[in-house]
Amino acid sequence: MSHLKGLVEAVDGRGFVKVRLPEHGVVTDWLPVLQSLAHGAWDVALPRKGSQVALLPGLDLDDAVVLGCLPSNVDQPPVTDPMIRFLHFEDGTRIQYDPGARALTIEAPQDVKVTCTSFEITGKLALRGNLDVQGSVQASGDMLAGGRTSAHHSHPVSGSTAQPVP
Repeated sequence: MSHLKGLVEAVDGRGFVKVRLPEHGVVTDWLPVLQSLAHGAWDVALPRKGSQVALLPGLDLDDAVVLGCLPSNVDQPPVTDPMIRFLHFEDGTRIQYDPGARALTIEAPQDVKVTCTSFEITGKLALRGNLDVQGSVQASGDMLAGGRTSAHHSHPVSGSTAQPVP
């Protein structure tokens, strides 16, 4: 028997869905959704209610496995380049990697939070907007502010005769 097509009727959040099979006039029991990783390293992607999915049937429908979502007239993939890896979420967040251009693009309508013990960027960094630093700033090179260098800048100390460095 080949695969079956159906529409997701319910999602339980633990990796199982119920699927309506219009051609058979039934709704399945909870069926597992195939995942690419498990056992400590998870990559969970559950289909949304109303998504068209493919089922690999077992001996009967209770033994079927949901293989994943299928494109349909209603749901077309948002990118057509087969090399681009793309994630698009309901709130508008988009993550795209184009290996041909070597470009990773992350677009988020709200805040993005990264929590780690160390974060390193190698290469040029362009910041468009304000920067709020809560802690110290250390620079191994010169710092420019308003087109002026900090290398030859000094502040007089109250009660001293300190002179600016030429």
